[in-house]
Amino acid sequence: MLKRRETIIFIVLAVGIIILTILQVNETFFIYGIGQFLLYCVFACTFIYAVIRLIRDRREVSKLTKASPLIFGVLLTGFFFLVSYLVESDGGKRKLLTAGFDHDLNFVYVQLFNDGKFKLLNSGPFGGDFYRGAYSFNGDTLRIDNGELRNIYPSLTFILKQDNGNKFLDPVDTLKSIYKLSVYKDFR
Repeated sequence: MLKRRETIIFIVLAVGIIILTILQVNETFFIYGIGQFLLYCVFACTFIYAVIRLIRDRREVSKLTKASPLIFGVLLTGFFFLVSYLVESDGGKRKLLTAGFDHDLNFVYVQLFNDGKFKLLNSGPFGGDFYRGAYSFNGDTLRIDNGELRNIYPSLTFILKQDNGNKFLDPVDTLKSIYKLSVYKDFR
């Protein structure tokens, strides 16, 4: 199986995809995303090639041996979903609340997890950094604990408000940040 060209290509692509995924644990960068997308496209083309090769294979060997590169590709696809989930959820934590705003030049996305930790992405058109820390939610007041975010949200405090059925996190100190974070999902 390891001598088949599809298997070798799957292994090389998997290493590249995993490296680019791990590079995006603490920051995003558009080149990483483009590279990852291209590797996924080549992976899909290799998968299609493996299917065609399986159909055209006339060797006198078992079907399992013929299909082994294809099975390996399917297993890698499941592994990609697992790694992506673990990176997105900070190690498999359950999300309690997700909120953010998306404009042309900037993007903020915050996730609150059930263990009292948060992950905030502050991004521009070319990428951005992830900030992590602890939070406390008392009534409708959210306080986050990460001093690096004081340049964006000086008080590190948000008020959960509702307007016309839409929930949003409104920063208390609006001198530097005028953007409300729309609540996408609330599982509290």
